[in-house]
Amino acid sequence: MKPLARRVFYCLAPVVVGLGVIVMAWWNYSNPPLEVAGVKLLPRVNFKLGVDLVGGTILVYEIDPKKTPDNYSKEQLVAALKRRLDPADLYNITIRPVSETRVEIILPTGGRAKRRATEKAWKDFLEKVKQEYNLPELSVRLGNLDEVRNILFEKKVAPQDQVEKFLSDNWAPERASELTGEDVERFKGLVSQVGSLEFRFLANTNDDEPAITAAKDYLKKASESWSRLIKEIEKADRYAHARPKLNEIMPGDVQELRDTLQGDGKVPAAEVDLFLRSNFQPGEELRELINRNLQGLPPPPPGAGKPFPAVVNGEQR
Repeated sequence: MKPLARRVFYCLAPVVVGLGVIVMAWWNYSNPPLEVAGVKLLPRVNFKLGVDLVGGTILVYEIDPKKTPDNYSKEQLVAALKRRLDPADLYNITIRPVSETRVEIILPTGGRAKRRATEKAWKDFLEKVKQEYNLPELSVRLGNLDEVRNILFEKKVAPQDQVEKFLSDNWAPERASELTGEDVERFKGLVSQVGSLEFRFLANTNDDEPAITAAKDYLKKASESWSRLIKEIEKADRYAHARPKLNEIMPGDVQELRDTLQGDGKVPAAEVDLFLRSNFQPGEELRELINRNLQGLPPPPPGAGKPFPAVVNGEQR
């Protein structure tokens, strides 16, 4: 190759490569892949763009330093939030500490074209389900495959293995890995629930001894019930996939345990909920709190439950 031709090649090659990358990116986010008989002729490169390019939501939470425990660690907080919000890393959520008391959560929502394509694919999928199983109505939030599965199981439209095969053949989990405004609100609720199953009481050991004794007994029963629940899980082959992660779950964090037992759809949510309610019996007050947690509801306001008996100035209150 002549020196001049070599120089021209070196100058043009980066430009051509750059144009190729730009065309691939444009195609990736503007058009569905080319398919013939269900086979993709031109697989697309999956670019992961930042929030500044594809849009998203940034949440910043600040921890009250006066209420942090002695063993507080920002790294443990980030890990707990990650396990709660996106344990399977489906949504590409970024969680990072900004300072000792502030945490930043970045929720990417994807491009508009890709979002529209996902919504259309989900709508077509629901239509297929309705036609396959003769359902008059089926309205389910985008990507909530567990709810579709539970509806089909409850109606007993077909054997469970056939239902599972139909769902896996017609909907890929990665197609739902985009966040909506509704998802953002749901994640906000999950963040507020981290550590919600904690119990505090301020009491005088002289005047409020019955309350202190009752509270300690209450926590002891809850702890024993949690230990029995973990043992039942370890014995059940159905939840073998969850055993390596059990030690990472904070005692009492039923929501995180529930997500772990489901294992990205390996076990239906309804089956996991039934298992938890059957094997975790810490008492009526905590049971109500757990049921609210499983339903995505906030804990009841302070004072909503039954008060502990206390003796003040010789009078029981």
